[in-house]
Amino acid sequence: MQHPRPVLTTLLRGLLLLGATAGLGLPAQALTTTAGGSGWLSLDNGNNRAPILFDIASTADSQLAIGADEALTLNLGKPVAGAVGKARSFAAAGVVKASVEGLAFTEPINPNVPTVTHGTPRVWIEASARFQDKVELKSDTLAPGTEARFRASFSIHAETDDPGHIGPTFAGYNSGMWNLQVIIGPYFYREDFPNGLFTTIRDRNVIDFGQEFTGRVGDVIDVSISLRLAADNRAGYYTDANGQLQTYGPRDDTVIDASNTLNAFVTPLTAGVQAVGSTGHNYAFATAVPEPVAAWLWVLGLAGLGLSRRRRG
Repeated sequence: MQHPRPVLTTLLRGLLLLGATAGLGLPAQALTTTAGGSGWLSLDNGNNRAPILFDIASTADSQLAIGADEALTLNLGKPVAGAVGKARSFAAAGVVKASVEGLAFTEPINPNVPTVTHGTPRVWIEASARFQDKVELKSDTLAPGTEARFRASFSIHAETDDPGHIGPTFAGYNSGMWNLQVIIGPYFYREDFPNGLFTTIRDRNVIDFGQEFTGRVGDVIDVSISLRLAADNRAGYYTDANGQLQTYGPRDDTVIDASNTLNAFVTPLTAGVQAVGSTGHNYAFATAVPEPVAAWLWVLGLAGLGLSRRRRG
């Protein structure tokens, strides 16, 4: 199997450099951004695995990762079984984005012909994104040490095809996974799905107003978001631990799309105060708008997925 890498690395890196200097100020070591992914494809239920390769483009204050590939079994030029995986992730000050898609399938060569000889296609793929920043509570009018009130909050917009547990009770596997952690000063939030055999990952469209807290002008607080998504998809026939022939079914697919962003906010409730990150990013809710360059990067990343996919028999 061949695993060509996307050809967009140079262009992506150039656009990221543009985004890093578009009004964000000088980058600082206090901001760290990480975007990545991993995965593999198999036509025999994971016994032999071909890695899904990712391209990563980064600057001092943003990072983008893109990966996609497929493995197909062909009969007379027609795919009769296969596994497909693609993922992307992005991280910058105040925002993370990620998306995963997995598909495993078998199809009869002709109607009513069993697919037991088509193998057991499987895909595992994950995407992760994280930023961590130091945010100063500052003011041009209030003296250092003056108390001020702030609200910690975050927003999520994610769409899924409701992946969850597949298979018998206390067996089977989870076709989709979602792990989220948010830290904003004293505020902490965590989600882990699935956290049990019957959990389903639903659409998420939330603005969480978190909690209010008191800080002082000149204080520096930690702000971070970590997001990890994963898909595990299987199809076809396999032999269980007792030597019995079993089937995953003809098709299993997963879509978890959190690419329309997960943002963190530190909103001042006291007049004359700001919450400013180490690169100059304003974390106030009212000023949080999509970065134009980052938005274009994301669109380009989606288009670039097609360049990394090749058909293999």
